[in-house]
Amino acid sequence: MMMLMAGPASGSGDPDAGRLRFSVCGACHGLQGQGNEELGAPRIAGLPSWYTARQLQSFASGSRGGPESDKTSKQMAIFAINLSTADIVNLAAFLESLTRPSTAQAETIDANVQQAGQTAYQQCAVCHGPDAEGAEALGAPPLRGLNAWYFKKQLNDFNTGIRGYDAAEPFAASMRAIAQSIDTKETADAIAAYLHLTER
Repeated sequence: MMMLMAGPASGSGDPDAGRLRFSVCGACHGLQGQGNEELGAPRIAGLPSWYTARQLQSFASGSRGGPESDKTSKQMAIFAINLSTADIVNLAAFLESLTRPSTAQAETIDANVQQAGQTAYQQCAVCHGPDAEGAEALGAPPLRGLNAWYFKKQLNDFNTGIRGYDAAEPFAASMRAIAQSIDTKETADAIAAYLHLTER
């Protein structure tokens, strides 16, 4: 098996090499990184390369996808452990080159839901930013463009310890604390609606 270096992947990757390596990933995530809810594979097109690289490293090290995790995370860990550092950098570069989907939402959001989501999101905005575009310095990925189902699942996974169980995972403790404060499905739904996240 190809194991990773302990340090973070860095450098500018080769999107073309990443595209070739991504053919395996595309079986679940879709060839354009659009995701597939039935397979538990989120939309990953357009994610910043620093975040994709960090997550792949976390899967490879066991900080994600360990015994405490769910089936899809364990599958990701099996895949990631066979990636070289170059593979990770190139995959991250390729995914960043893909177009991140628009967050435009045709239907009108109920005013009460909008307000509840806006209020609840304020604690998220400290790291993810008021526009939900993320902040690399804080390790916070962009939330806009995520699938709503995946966003809500990650909140639940952090809350229950399926994700964030390893203190070595960067920023896991802070995310667990935030997720545990978002203690109802209605609140998670409201934040997703406020951010105009769509299911597909």
